Amino acid sequence: MEAALVSVATGVLKPVIGKLTVLLGNEYKRFKTVRKEIKSLTNELAAMEAFLLKMSEEEDPDV
Repeated sequence: MEAALVSVATGVLKPVIGKLTVLLGNEYKRFKTVRKEIKSLTNELAAMEAFLLKMSEEEDPDV
């Protein structure tokens, strides 16, 4: 009887584990993409800041 319960529980858990694996994989891909986008935006903002600082140090900028 106990072996049958363990067998049923194991049978039920296999698809659940498979689905969780797929979901976690998808979430990892999303976060990885977001991390790259944040890094890109950070670099872009740093370049803008450097440009603005350079322009503010010039005596007569041609704007």
